[in-house]
Amino acid sequence: QDIEGMGRLMARLLLRGLDRGTAADATDSDAARTATAAPPGVVLPTTLVHRSTA
Repeated sequence: QDIEGMGRLMARLLLRGLDRGTAADATDSDAARTATAAPPGVVLPTTLVHRSTA
């Protein structure tokens, strides 16, 4: 049960990070990017997608 709960938590955090990344990309403004940016050292999945498609 603990592992399942942790998996759900990680999935929620991942989706929240994806939502923040796409919201910043949609507005494409520096203010939106800094407001929704992850802490330094955290690599979001959207960052990986941008790097792989660049």
